[in-house]
Amino acid sequence: MSRKETKQTPMMEQYWKFKNDHPDKLLLFRMGDFYETFFEDAKTTSKILGITLTARNKSTEDPVPLAGFPHHALDSYLDKLVHAGLKVAICEQIEDPKLAVGVVKRDIIRIITPGAILDQQLLETNANNFLGAVFCSKSKVGLAMLDISTGDFLFSEMREEQLRNELQRLLPAEILVLNEETKALIESMKLEKIPPITIPDSFKYDPKELKKSIKNHFKLATFESLGAQDKLTGITAAGMVLTYAKEMQKDDLKHLTEIHYYSLSNYMQLDEVTRRNLELLRSMRYGDKNGSLFSVLDETQTPMGSRLLQNWLLHPLLSREEIENRHDAVQNLIQKITYTVELRKMLADIGDLSRLLSKLGSLRINPREINALAVY
Repeated sequence: MSRKETKQTPMMEQYWKFKNDHPDKLLLFRMGDFYETFFEDAKTTSKILGITLTARNKSTEDPVPLAGFPHHALDSYLDKLVHAGLKVAICEQIEDPKLAVGVVKRDIIRIITPGAILDQQLLETNANNFLGAVFCSKSKVGLAMLDISTGDFLFSEMREEQLRNELQRLLPAEILVLNEETKALIESMKLEKIPPITIPDSFKYDPKELKKSIKNHFKLATFESLGAQDKLTGITAAGMVLTYAKEMQKDDLKHLTEIHYYSLSNYMQLDEVTRRNLELLRSMRYGDKNGSLFSVLDETQTPMGSRLLQNWLLHPLLSREEIENRHDAVQNLIQKITYTVELRKMLADIGDLSRLLSKLGSLRINPREINALAVY
């Protein structure tokens, strides 16, 4: 990238300040009614969004590539950028340009990565969008998954040879690791779809600090209440996703009120071949949910119920007591069919409460979504 032009323009010096702070992210720089991108970001934006690539200061010897779009079209364009696997930093004007003296004040107000998304329009309705973290110790691997849009937060520990199957089952949209060795390990697994792998560069990712972050956020004296007193490798992974999500969202994420430890020994382990042959979530004929077991069974009335059903299909219970409890609940609903019919009618009018409440808790909710909550 050339910076000849940036040295002559205070606004472009401001741009470079933010870009240098976030070199791995595509920077959307607010200029009046448009979000603009420059240099390589502009070339990438133009290609992915199919918008015109132009140039700033065309008459100079070194014109700056430029591509932009109207600010009101952010949601639709952001969807394409994120689904292309990009990390996007939104640099907003934080003062009225009419009152500005010199360059308008700007700041990064939000960072969107594939695994750290709150906006419902960017997410698949009936599936979790997990931000994953993998932390390797000498004998164990810690794995954590956080969906900030629903508040689902879980972690586990396992052997290295079990990691690939869990990643294939949970399909995180992004994976955090702390070093190149762990990144290489995941890349060597040849996952069906390798998500973006991020190595955070911050002192906050010291393992001791990561454990403290979980204790402080969930107000825990010890990890015993989670059933994870001796699961420090898994807890470290959980600290990674929590710390990263807070950094990306620039928020304390107070809507995250629960975290759960799960053990692989509690569920029947279905490998990738078995899941595919049983066509649990995808049919072999169509390659999507159409014709799968899930598509046949999914008569749920809410997105929360649909996501829960998927989770049950991928986590067959082994405990006889838990299986019988689930069967008893189903039998009870069948025997009280009138009640069940009324309950389904009530649920049909409920939207995605988990995601609406997450947006409310993080103060990212809009008037239309608040109105949707009002009916409940």
